Amino acid sequence: MDIQALYNSKNIAKDLKEDVLTGIGHKCLQDLHQDLISRQPWEVKMSEAMKIAIQLAEKKNTPWPNASNVKFPLLSIACIQFSSRVFPQLFATPRPVKMRVVGDDPKSEKHNRAARVSEHMSYQCLEQDEDWVGEHDKLCITLPIMGSSFVKSFYDGVVKSTHVHAKDLVVNYYATSLETCSRYTHIIPMYRNEIIEKQRRKIYLDHNLQVNKREKREFQQTSDDFQGLTEPLDDEDAPIDFYEQYCWLDLDDDGYKEPYTVIFDDAGQVFRILNRFAEIEQDDTQILKITAKHYFTKYTFIPSPDGGFYDMGFGSLITPINETVNTLLNQLIDAGTLSNRQGGFVGRGARIKGGSLKFKMGEFLRVDATGDDIKKNIFQMPFKEPSHTLFSLLQYLVEYGERLSSVSDMMVGKTPGQNTPATTSMAALEEGMKVITAIYQRIYRSLKKEYQKRYMLNQEYLDPQEYYIIEDNQKAIFANDYMGDPTDIRPSADPNMSSDVQRLTRLEAITQRAMQTPGYNMAALERRFLEQLNVEGIDEIFPLDKNGQPAIQPGPDPKIEIESHKFQADQLYRKQELQIKSILADSDMATKETQAILNLAKAESLGNRDEIEGYKALLAQLVAHREGMRDDIEQRRSGAMENGPSDKGGNEVSETLQ
Repeated sequence: MDIQALYNSKNIAKDLKEDVLTGIGHKCLQDLHQDLISRQPWEVKMSEAMKIAIQLAEKKNTPWPNASNVKFPLLSIACIQFSSRVFPQLFATPRPVKMRVVGDDPKSEKHNRAARVSEHMSYQCLEQDEDWVGEHDKLCITLPIMGSSFVKSFYDGVVKSTHVHAKDLVVNYYATSLETCSRYTHIIPMYRNEIIEKQRRKIYLDHNLQVNKREKREFQQTSDDFQGLTEPLDDEDAPIDFYEQYCWLDLDDDGYKEPYTVIFDDAGQVFRILNRFAEIEQDDTQILKITAKHYFTKYTFIPSPDGGFYDMGFGSLITPINETVNTLLNQLIDAGTLSNRQGGFVGRGARIKGGSLKFKMGEFLRVDATGDDIKKNIFQMPFKEPSHTLFSLLQYLVEYGERLSSVSDMMVGKTPGQNTPATTSMAALEEGMKVITAIYQRIYRSLKKEYQKRYMLNQEYLDPQEYYIIEDNQKAIFANDYMGDPTDIRPSADPNMSSDVQRLTRLEAITQRAMQTPGYNMAALERRFLEQLNVEGIDEIFPLDKNGQPAIQPGPDPKIEIESHKFQADQLYRKQELQIKSILADSDMATKETQAILNLAKAESLGNRDEIEGYKALLAQLVAHREGMRDDIEQRRSGAMENGPSDKGGNEVSETLQ
């Protein structure tokens, strides 16, 4: 087949000869077995970690039948705590996707396009793909246990993403990445009816269906034990394992392998082959390069130090400590059991019948022996109580297990103490979050790659114009909106902030700076604050106009109103005070004028011309001073003067009168 026919075919398998198809099926099955063998030690180790994480109850017959076999939930607590911190920050946000604007944008065209894409992809994740949140919730639970987890993004009428457990994506342990390895296989359990439906729709070839007859792998046995399942492997109603192998084959016989997806079963029967051509680079004579499509996104907890494909999680790090804690705990319980139940030897002199001797509550049994004989002939084994040393060692290991997983008292919501300063508590919390923050950033980068895959699926499958509804408002998205670079798509979460406390603290610090330094966009800062609080209906609570400013102008500031009332009251008080001073001044001046008139009359009666002229001049001065004081007070009332009226003239007159 030529490359164009391979590109256009919906199922390449139906166009291949039977022997070629059989050879492909057997090779794919053989490659799958080789990859399973390469990761078998990892499967065994992760299976043991999974048993501890899910608290799988198992019987233990040493040192006696049904001895204590408690599993301490150290690993379980670490995984649950990690999930509860990360999931709300990345996957439970009102708008999980955002698109950045690169370069100049004088007409806001890039900004508007970015807003449309961000809103549409967020709608796809939260509304159109109903399982998106739930699938990522599963991811946050399995990732800390296994160290690696995967999300498959594909188109099935709508763009979807589904969680894929690490046990179900078989990759050679020594592969470096999904993008560079030669093959990887997705194990998909399918019920018989699902397969028959695909066959009747001509999606799959019409092969006879086989029943799973191979032995269960380690993971499957652990899962069945946890669920309590005992169904036989040859049950016809049990799911049949189908395999999607993403590999490279040379189907056009040009010596260069092309990327395909081969779907086959346990017997090596090929049901479908699809191309994975993303881009073909060729010249006039031959193909130079084919870029493959990739549908899986790998989420990493902690990269494996040995360079293996599967990474490290709490399952690898905490399981050895957890197993030791389990051993110590069970030893303490067994010691307590022996100490409580007691036991020993009974001599012949006790004259007690053989067999088991049990007492009921408050019961006394008769024996043919004296109390002294019983005391001498019964020897009680010296079973000790549980050891305090073992208990101290148990506490020590639990403490270091919590340090390793960052599950400290403050991290689970316990306060450090009443007298601990707030700054000290925040510093301790930030220090304790460093490990989680590093893991959070790895998840952030993986989520960014997942969004980019969904973006490219929209490039390929979105209609030229599509309408959707958000909060009873009809929105539109265009195929041209997805023609840009997918690297501009990123999660809306902050990669450096892994808790609400950190985000709110930073926003409060920015708000304080904005109050002190002019130039901040206070409206944008307020919306950021509301978004961080996960407030619904922000556009209704705090609407903005087309210029990005508050659409509702704020009312008068209460502080300014209070100050204004205080100022008015002060002005009224000053006016009243001036009126009182004016009345007192008039009264004083009238008294002085009266005294001057009396002195003038006395001088006239005596005929003293010098005194008469002096008192006339003084009386004229008093009248002029009184008129000046009145003008001065009137000016003070109108606010033109700040100082009170002068009493200098009045004092001089008083001295003259005296």
